[in-house]
Amino acid sequence: MAKKQGKNKTTLDGLANMVQNGFTEQKKEFTEFKTEMYDFRDDVMEFEKKTNITLLNLDSHAQETNKRLDSVEKILGPLLQVSGVMEKEIRSLNIRVERLEKQAGLAK
Repeated sequence: MAKKQGKNKTTLDGLANMVQNGFTEQKKEFTEFKTEMYDFRDDVMEFEKKTNITLLNLDSHAQETNKRLDSVEKILGPLLQVSGVMEKEIRSLNIRVERLEKQAGLAK
C-alpha cells in the first residue's frame, strides 16, 4: 500500500503542477491580451483625435466657403437685375432698329 500512496502523491503533485502551469500560462496570455487591448484603445483614441481635428478643419473650411458664396450672391443679385433690364432694353432697341431699317429699305 505504501507504493500506491507514493504513486498517488506523485500523480497529485503532477496534477497540481499542471494546474499551476495552466494558471501561469493563462495569466501570461491575459496580460498580453490586456496590453494589446490597451494599445488598441490608444490607437482608436488617436484616430478619434485626428478625425475630430480633420472634421473641425473641414467644417471651418465649409463655413469660410459659405461666407464667400454669400458675398458672391450679394454682388451677383443686383448685377443680375441690371443685366435683365439691359437685356430688355437691347431687345427693344433691336426691334426699333429693324423697324427703321424696314422704313429705310435696308431690311434684310
